[in-house]
Amino acid sequence: MQVAPPEKQAAPAEARPTVADEPAAPTCTKQHTLQPYETPGGYCDLCLRVCLPPTIVYDCRECDWFMCSACAASGLFSARVDAQRGYGRVVVSEVQLEPDSLVLREAPCLVWDTPDGSNQAEIKLLEAFARASESVKAVVLDFYFPALDGQSELILRRKQQSIELAAGVGLDAETCQAVILIVDCNAHAYTGCVNDADQSWSANVAAALFPLGARVSHSCRPNVNYSSKNARGMMELFSIRTINPADQIAISYLTGLWTSPCWQRQTQLKAKKDFICLCERCTGADDTRGARCRSCSCVVFPQCAVNSSELDRRSWQWSCAECGKFETDPSEFEEDIEGQLANCKQEWHNRKPKDCERIATKAAKLLSPVHHLVATAHELNITICASHVAAMRKVGGPVATKIPMFLAEAVDAATKAVQVVECMAAGCPVGLGCGKKHEPVFENGPIVFMAAQDCFQLEPASQPRHVVECVERYLPMLLLLYGKRDPDVAAIQRLVQEFWNHQIQQAAAGVII
Repeated sequence: MQVAPPEKQAAPAEARPTVADEPAAPTCTKQHTLQPYETPGGYCDLCLRVCLPPTIVYDCRECDWFMCSACAASGLFSARVDAQRGYGRVVVSEVQLEPDSLVLREAPCLVWDTPDGSNQAEIKLLEAFARASESVKAVVLDFYFPALDGQSELILRRKQQSIELAAGVGLDAETCQAVILIVDCNAHAYTGCVNDADQSWSANVAAALFPLGARVSHSCRPNVNYSSKNARGMMELFSIRTINPADQIAISYLTGLWTSPCWQRQTQLKAKKDFICLCERCTGADDTRGARCRSCSCVVFPQCAVNSSELDRRSWQWSCAECGKFETDPSEFEEDIEGQLANCKQEWHNRKPKDCERIATKAAKLLSPVHHLVATAHELNITICASHVAAMRKVGGPVATKIPMFLAEAVDAATKAVQVVECMAAGCPVGLGCGKKHEPVFENGPIVFMAAQDCFQLEPASQPRHVVECVERYLPMLLLLYGKRDPDVAAIQRLVQEFWNHQIQQAAAGVII
């Protein structure tokens, strides 16, 4: 029921020097300071929530504009809630935001434990909802959820589950179904304090709903990153890309955004959230499935068939803009490569790094250098190398002398995966060997972090220069992802500097580098 967080969590909010301890004074869209005002009734101009009298709001009489107390407490002053076709109510920016800008800070309206076990997380959720005040219940039930009489697998499963749980939590079955579906579509993993008695972080065993955060939509090219790992459990959204006025504020509900084709991402979202993504990546050509045209050798990206309701790889249309031909649907090649990768993953203990390298080379030849399976093969290589290293450390003895070789293979595979993803994100068809310096891609951050950890376990003379250069390029991304005072990122910064100091010393001593 939670959105899975990254393996390594962001640093506490109080460790970020760019964030003020208290939100700034609220202003209207023309930057007039708002004043408390007892409204006779109306709609909050930010979240569109109905405010019934007598309610204290924050108001600008000059502009006839106000925000409710929840919005004023959230710190969301540079964005507003808007209704957009196909999306419903979403959060859009009213100003330009550069990367690492605080977009939203907000307290949760409902928090609950998510223990393992059949129905346990749902029971905790429904019990928390039943205990909540009427105002909190109204806020929760105002969130989006799919029609309760829908026939999708998710809705039918939740309906049956709600019938079974309703009596035990003191709610009717329809309310239970609505609340569980609201959580399916809007909840976030929560790493703040679950209750006043336990002030430690929840270590990802809780989830939460946030009044405005629930309006933040999904995108397969998100522009904000989410964390709630701070002393007060506030949702914090920081921009990871430049956000222009009127842009939707969007996070990602998925991982593997550049190693999963569009049809696969849509299948996951339909199964888990019961919606189809309408972001720019999902409504255009699939930028992860580039395949080379056999007639003119240019790289072609498929378009989804118009009005197709089939969420599979064969519902896409291929046509080369250069020669007008595209004779062979590459789906069979993709399935062949996927089968080889699955076997490699299952039999990792009998596989060598070169096996994944050969699969990546084959995928680049049969499909294209910027196909997601090329990046996937390199990422699998990292995993296999890590598994071998863990096994050798456990055994110890002479076999452990091979660890540096596997670490070197892992960091080389990481830089290859990063380069392939950068080319995909930039619309470049070259892939490995591309001489252009594309912009770093935020989603590469975890891979680069692991590469840095592996690289700096090697002796200074064995640390590959191109890997250190890659890590150095991604340091701003790592700071965005994990926080400016994260000890691991600080150690990586220090080791990068030590590497260059070592290079300077070697050059001064006349050593050929």
